[in-house]
Amino acid sequence: MKLNPEKLLWLLVLLPAIPFIVHPFLQSSTFRETAAVETENLGWLQQTQLDFAPAANPRYQEECGSCHFAFQPGLLPERSWQKIMSDLENHFGDSAELGAELQQTILEYLVAHSADKSDYLRSQHLNASIESADSPIRITDTLYFKRKHHGIPDQLVKANLATGSFSNCNNCHRHAAQGYYNEQDVLIPSTNLTASTMQ
Repeated sequence: MKLNPEKLLWLLVLLPAIPFIVHPFLQSSTFRETAAVETENLGWLQQTQLDFAPAANPRYQEECGSCHFAFQPGLLPERSWQKIMSDLENHFGDSAELGAELQQTILEYLVAHSADKSDYLRSQHLNASIESADSPIRITDTLYFKRKHHGIPDQLVKANLATGSFSNCNNCHRHAAQGYYNEQDVLIPSTNLTASTMQ
């Protein structure tokens, strides 16, 4: 069978767009409506759209996620997690001390899934944006984060009572808990602005 070059060209142009065309019609309530991280219930297409491996460790979710959004380990390199976990008594102005065994368990989880060990593309890009001599303890301090958020005025986030800070990922990235940070899924609360309308 002979392929028509014009049809082949259209196929090559449209093929990368298929996940974005199909995404609004996906019916998985786990992915679309809940903050619970149950990656085993995600379909193949949904899995291919994840930007970071979800934070799926129950002990990490319970201990760290009870106070703030449970950031994916792939958002920082190993040396950063080591630094954060070594100073829990002064955890961004609060005490988050844990028992030695639990602290070690959580550290091992974070290190095993850190940005420098992840096979997720965004984790690799984020890790590449950090100088090898640096160990940032804030995701918002990374060059990758700054590049991705440069078009969003501070007053839309920091002065917005519904968000409060750029570190509250899940307030704007509606499926951040599942590891999905795509710009098409952003909605800044109280403004109804999406990432695409700000560019």
